[in-house]
Amino acid sequence: MARVVVFVVGGSCAASSVRILHYGAPSPSSERCSRCVRRDRSHRSFKPPFEDTAAYLHALDPTVQYRDKHSLETCYEPLFFFRKHPAVEFHHPIDAPDSMFDRVILTEWAKPAMRGVLETISSHHSANLELTEFSLKDLKIFCNYQTPEFKPRFKLVCGTRNATFEGMRMNNIQAGQIFKEIVNASLGTPSSWDILIEDFQDLLQMLENPILEEAYLMRNHPALLALKLHSQFFMACYETLMRASLQSVFEVFKMLPYGMNDSSGHWKVRLEQHPYLWWMLHSQFTSYGDRNSEQCRYRRNYSCHKIHHLTKRTERFKWYSANDVDMLLYQYLPMSLPGLMRAMWHEGLLALFCLRLDELFTK
Repeated sequence: MARVVVFVVGGSCAASSVRILHYGAPSPSSERCSRCVRRDRSHRSFKPPFEDTAAYLHALDPTVQYRDKHSLETCYEPLFFFRKHPAVEFHHPIDAPDSMFDRVILTEWAKPAMRGVLETISSHHSANLELTEFSLKDLKIFCNYQTPEFKPRFKLVCGTRNATFEGMRMNNIQAGQIFKEIVNASLGTPSSWDILIEDFQDLLQMLENPILEEAYLMRNHPALLALKLHSQFFMACYETLMRASLQSVFEVFKMLPYGMNDSSGHWKVRLEQHPYLWWMLHSQFTSYGDRNSEQCRYRRNYSCHKIHHLTKRTERFKWYSANDVDMLLYQYLPMSLPGLMRAMWHEGLLALFCLRLDELFTK
């Protein structure tokens, strides 16, 4: 008797499908590669995707659900994968004098993988479809260890149906629950939740109580943006903001985090806790006030002048890479980018100036 496996792969709604593989039965002609077609001219059945019994038993292992002999990727179970490759990691800021800003942050490979889940949900919603109920057990991880860049992909194995308001909300809530379980599986200790980076906590809160009109902000949240693109992201927002009306600019500045009455602390006080950030704040040819507009000006100068001529006072910073500099600002002002993006969104500036921030996430 032929064995049948039904595999639903999430992606764009147009590409979502139910793929049926018949072990020992002919596959559709569209599935055939040229080698198989030549071998099957006598209309004999195709070989199953497993070459032998040993390979088939390997596929029954809990770490591997399905292995296609024509694919270089292997599908892994989430719990096994995240124990071996955590999606979050502990990070102490370079040369930080204390542990005040030690944080658990997302790994760079986990950011596009998580965003892929939100992109799948959003693309289905835009086609008036929703995903059926899913959880961590419905998440499959595809990875090819032979590539130079470690780049796993997350795929949801579930069905689709006509969209409802509550169903679309539940899709986002379930995505947030999956992300929390990924963090738990990666950390192994609940105590580390206390120092989870603030921007990712903000994304989890948005998914826990989703506002469907803010789907763009959720799937393009800066918490899921590669660190190397933070400066480019900010400069795109800042240059657009400088073209807006004064009234809009003032409203955006009022909504930015780390202002005078922010319980998280004033932005200058936070920056002064690190020697490099203090030096960038006080030892340059410009001075900064306390207003939020000055916070943006500082960040603009910080992004544009990461490399300086070394002096006796800056000798200790000579080993800092651009990544180190970006990571410092990220850990000391983690809500800066999400706050700026959200403020510009509510003022309608992203749509007014056709600012496509989502394109940065695909670089």
